[in-house]
Formats: sequence, structure tokens, C-alpha cells
Amino acid sequence: MTKSILTLVAVCGLSSSLALAHIDEPKAAAPAVAAAAPAWTNPEFAKLGAMLIGSWKSSAPVAQGDDASKSTDVVVHFAPVVIEGMSDTIYMESARADKLNTPYREAVIQFYKSKGATHIRTFEFRRIPGVGSSVTGLWAAPDAFPKFKSSDLIGTLNLAVTLSGETATAKTPTAYPTGLGGAIEMTSEMNISASKLDIADRGFDASGKQVWGPAAGAWTSFSRFDSGVKATRLANGIIAIDYTGTGTEPFIQASDRVAAHYEGWLASGYKFDSSRDRAQPLNFLQGSLIPGWNDGLIGIGKGAIRRLVVPAAQAYGDRARGMIPANADLFFEIEIMNVERPAPAAQPAPAKIDGAAPAKADPKTEAQIVEEIKRKAAEQANKNIAADEAAKKAEEVKKAAEEAAKKAAEAIKPAK
Repeated sequence: MTKSILTLVAVCGLSSSLALAHIDEPKAAAPAVAAAAPAWTNPEFAKLGAMLIGSWKSSAPVAQGDDASKSTDVVVHFAPVVIEGMSDTIYMESARADKLNTPYREAVIQFYKSKGATHIRTFEFRRIPGVGSSVTGLWAAPDAFPKFKSSDLIGTLNLAVTLSGETATAKTPTAYPTGLGGAIEMTSEMNISASKLDIADRGFDASGKQVWGPAAGAWTSFSRFDSGVKATRLANGIIAIDYTGTGTEPFIQASDRVAAHYEGWLASGYKFDSSRDRAQPLNFLQGSLIPGWNDGLIGIGKGAIRRLVVPAAQAYGDRARGMIPANADLFFEIEIMNVERPAPAAQPAPAKIDGAAPAKADPKTEAQIVEEIKRKAAEQANKNIAADEAAKKAEEVKKAAEEAAKKAAEAIKPAK
């Protein structure tokens, strides 16, 4: 095919170009976030889930949708999540390998039974203009996934599943309408196992000619890998997701002067603030903002990109603030641009001791200087003791002379 675009790249069926991209030591003892055990309603769903859940990377670069002459590695993450009114659901996120914090696709898949057969259905989030994403990165912390309902999703494709031993295939039983890349309809199919994932989305024009996607019999293949993204549970229910490690020193501590770009979302996905929209990073004194930031940024440095899930109690609590309603959990992406540490307070000058030379820089060690001060203090004390002894002796001589003069006066006193 002469034209190829990054398509579902994870069981979603709807093609998306890269141009549509849209956000450890913080505390040494902080535990990593453990994924909750999914509650499957059917043994086949449990088997499919075990095959899919995790992180996958394309075995070869994939042609970019915004420029077919370029290609890039693609990463796909799957994690079980809870959607009110639905069961057996998985959150799926696709991103370029070099831009993991800005996925170009976020969707939900569901396993279900129809007429006794197993199916996979794909869903998109309902979004209005201006609404961003609160779910980015939460494949790494699925227990923090916002409380979405089935009505917040739009069904897109249906794939019929065939399980055979430790593998499965999934395929759309018919073509589905699309308007991407000059196609009017598309098909999707997958091969799934515990160690390999194959995906093939293909678009066809009005004449039935394939206009994008891999050729018949070809696949985009993925294998499991460690993305390096780490989710950590901090104090008071705050969750931190780090994409680029902890950055460079100095690492943030209380009272540091910090510059950071950030975006903030409500659980619904509504973006309530963004320094990037203003093209001006936020400058602040660490410890002067909401508790979620005061605790959530400690231990990272310049260059770190961190997602924070901040419970309402660590944000504004029961107070509404602008577009943020009362009791709202908040979702942030924060990139640390700079960290400045205050200069240490000036040390007081050493006490002056009589006879000691004025303080000056020399190559002596601190211990040698202390010993010299002790020695000079001892010499001064000895001089003081000697002066005291001399004064005492003079006083004794004076008293003795006075006593002798008294006796002499008595001796020559005339008799009566």
C-alpha cells in the first residue's frame, strides 16, 4: 500500500494519526502502585485479559499518519478498569515510544458474549471541544481511574473472537464506515497470545481498493516490554506517575524556588487550567501550594515529567474554586523546568579570644584550628591564674607587715 497510517494500534479499529496527539525517589519508602485484580465474569474473558494486559511495543517502526515518509516505534498499554454499568472492561492507551506522556489514542475495550460467542467491542470517550484527558497514564495506576459510566462512551467496532488453546484471533465480521485517509470503510483483525500481538487495520475506498493499512496477510506486530514508566503511591492517597525518571539535581525539597509547566483536569476530562496555554511556566515556592503539590513534587528535579492524581482532600476539599467544584479529585501533568535552592544562611563570626590571632584563611584543618584556639585559651587562663596568685601573695605580705607594725607599736608603748 502506498499510504499507511497509525491505526488502532491496539484493538480499537478506528485509525488515528500521530498529528492528533494530545499529559524513585519522591519518598524512599513510598510503595509502587499495584494493579487491582480484575473481576472477570467468564473464564474466557479472564484468559483474554491475561493475554492482553501489560505494555507492548511494535517490533518495527510504524509509518506515521501525519507523514507517511516517516516512521516511529509505537507503544500500547492495556489495564483492567471499572466502568459503571459495564463489566469486563480494559483501558487501552497508544503512544509514540518517544512521547509516552502524550498518547494519540485512549479507548476502552470490553469482552462480552453474544449468541454464545465471545466478542470484543471497542469504545471511544465522549468528548466535547476543549475537553482534555484525565485518564492518561492510568494504565499504570488503574485503581485511580476516574468513575466513568457507560454513557460516557461511544461504541465503535465489534470483533468476533475465536479462542484456540493459548492463542486467540479477533476479526470484524463486516466492514465498518470510516472517513480516514480517503477510505469509506475499514476492517480490523488481531492475533493474540501471551507473548505476541498482531494487528491489521485496513481502509478501502468506494471502488473497494485498499488505500491504507498493511497488505493482505501482513501485520503490525508487538511484543511485551518494560516502558520504564513508574507509578508510586505517596502519602494521603496521592499517586505519582513518572515518565522520565526523577530528573536532574537539585531534587525538590521544601522552600526551593521551582518553575514548572502544568495542565490540570477534572475527573470528567475537563481541563481547568494550563500554563502551556499561557506559554508561561508557573514559578512558586515549594510548600506554598495545595497539599497535593507540596507533597507530590518532593524528590524530583529539572526535566522530570510527573502525573499527579490528587484526592480532593489534598486539593481544595469542600471548597469550590473557579471551574473546580467542591470535593473534586484533580489530575495534573507537571514538567519541572528549573529548581533553585536558597543560599545557606551566613555563619556567625567566631568569638574573639585575647591573644588569639585574627581569623584568616589558611590551609589548617578544622581540627587544627580548634586545637590552636584551645591552646591559646589555656595560655590566657594560666596567665590569669598567675596574676591571681601574685595578687594573693601581695595581699598576704601586706597583712603580715601590718601585723608586725602593730606588734612593734605595742612593744614600745609606755607602761602606765
